[in-house]
Amino acid sequence: MNHRCQRNLLRSLVLLNALAVPACGSSIARVQGDAAAGPDAAVAGDGPAGPADVAASDGPGSQADAAVAGDGPEAQPDAGSSSDGAAGPTDGPPAGDGGPAPTAPWPTGTYDDQGQVDLLDTSYPVPADAIFVAENGSDLSGDGTMGAPYASIGRGVQAAGEGATIVIRGGTYREALTVSTGRLTLQPYPHEKVWLKGSVVVSDWVPDGTAWRHDGWTYEFPPDTDPAALDPSYPMAERPDLVFIDGRPLAQVAARDEVGPDAFYVDDAGDRLYIGSDPSGHVVEAAARRCALNLEGGTGMTIRGLGFRDYANSYGPGEPAAVRISTSGVTVEDCTMAYNAQGGLVIFGADAIVRHNTLVYNGKSGGGGYRSDRLLFERNAVAYNNTEHFTPYWDAAGVKVATVTSSLVQDNLFEHNAANGFWCDISCYDNTYVRNTWRENALAGLQYEISAQALVASNLFVGNAIGMWVGNGSEEVRVVNNSFVGNVEHVAVLDDQRTSADDPLITWNTRATTILNNIYGAAAPAAEHLLVVRDFDSTPLRDADALVGRSDYNAYYRASSAAPAVLVHWWRGASPVPFETLAAFRAGTGHETHGLDVDGGGDPFFVDASAGDFRLQAGCPAVGAGEPLPQDVADAVGVAAGSVVDLGALRWWW
Repeated sequence: MNHRCQRNLLRSLVLLNALAVPACGSSIARVQGDAAAGPDAAVAGDGPAGPADVAASDGPGSQADAAVAGDGPEAQPDAGSSSDGAAGPTDGPPAGDGGPAPTAPWPTGTYDDQGQVDLLDTSYPVPADAIFVAENGSDLSGDGTMGAPYASIGRGVQAAGEGATIVIRGGTYREALTVSTGRLTLQPYPHEKVWLKGSVVVSDWVPDGTAWRHDGWTYEFPPDTDPAALDPSYPMAERPDLVFIDGRPLAQVAARDEVGPDAFYVDDAGDRLYIGSDPSGHVVEAAARRCALNLEGGTGMTIRGLGFRDYANSYGPGEPAAVRISTSGVTVEDCTMAYNAQGGLVIFGADAIVRHNTLVYNGKSGGGGYRSDRLLFERNAVAYNNTEHFTPYWDAAGVKVATVTSSLVQDNLFEHNAANGFWCDISCYDNTYVRNTWRENALAGLQYEISAQALVASNLFVGNAIGMWVGNGSEEVRVVNNSFVGNVEHVAVLDDQRTSADDPLITWNTRATTILNNIYGAAAPAAEHLLVVRDFDSTPLRDADALVGRSDYNAYYRASSAAPAVLVHWWRGASPVPFETLAAFRAGTGHETHGLDVDGGGDPFFVDASAGDFRLQAGCPAVGAGEPLPQDVADAVGVAAGSVVDLGALRWWW
């Protein structure tokens, strides 16, 4: 199968598997220069082939254990209080038998499948020497105290010294900031909500046929998108313009005569903005800035509890996200990045902590990074990204990072992204993915490509086109104690012609893959197999035997032996070897000497997979059937080493 056929097949999977994602009305190209003053005055992909035939947290659940802005008070808050204020994962493993209890989706109320987005409620300590900013303050006469706050965050940053804390009162701040002060903290006042927006409110609309027109619109965002990133079916993705009515995005069209309800058109030559919905009695906002925060220079900054939306980001590296981090040791927590043309967050510095954020409804990606070594990415919700439908084979994803070493991605939810949920590409090394949930992503839940040494353990992969995609061209990836349910393809281990001589530890040749203690539950109706191992086009072609070092102690379930008819597609050279039973796979490869399979009948493993309850049924064949875990895997998952374990995910957060 040539690469074009592979991609066409996978595109069909994307269409079959993805839920519709609302168009954002922006696209991703990006702008030249900051288009607006303050309030007072991934990295390109390398175009891989598609898969064959379709080619330490503080409290996740345990398989063993479980079955609006106000003025606020004038007094200083209690310096010891801090809360995210959202219903979500428990702070400790639930009690009971039979595996982890299902938890309510987190963060409750902060986003939904209809496009609604809100902020977390937070309460951080306020230092006695904090600098205050408020909408009713003044940059001219204010002194930054609670009684005389500044009006803009930018003025507060200007006044701040090393280690200062800027406390922002509830409201909306339409700003674009560059920050280089070390150890600076930006946070909202307790229990108040703060949005930074890249948009301006647009009024003075006049009827124009069946549309409405605003004259004097001079904000221009020229396209600069890499053509390889575009899907020809969605050409407006190259335009980053954004328009919202009452916070709801409109879809951008290419010409005035295409403007209809819920659509908009930007006439750059005539300096006009058109919308197809009556603005009377509504708030219309349109993007006027590219980036909210550009953090550079000083180290150790903290950004927490803030919202960032409506920024018309650039496709290139200059301003590709609402928040751009190019310094080290930055913490971003409890923030929301939504409805940005390109991305919510991008990290170009080491030792970042990204914790408990909501990255949703962004035009291409929720987050990204390059050389963001030792990244800690935990307890984040990454959902409904790639609203502009960039091709999922280039660099669109829930999160895409490249050339990252020693990162830890744990206890996150990646769902309904119109691309990969998380994608680590191009010489990533020594990365760990534990206790995450990947569900209903249009391509892979997790893709680890032309990279080396990864641990993927105790995750849930549910309803994706591909659950775990190893490759193309990744070596020494360990896929251990994961649960796969409802994916079109549970696991794909692939290779292609690309090689690298830059680092002997990262050769871009798939080999030594370990697949251990996993449960392959019922697959999606479109599935052709549960596991596929294939080299597409190396010279010479390598057999699947060279790509997988060990596959054992895995459980396979099909509702019938015809669903799908092939259990494993194991390619040898240019020829597929379809193993229809586990016994045939064992005899033909020597793998799965301790594996088990069940064909027919109801689900033998999970309490209620259809309801999201992935605890094991008491006494099911997977209980106590796993190989004991080595110390490093056990430590990463949070279980004891050297003891018999169950199959499938042992602990997970969501």
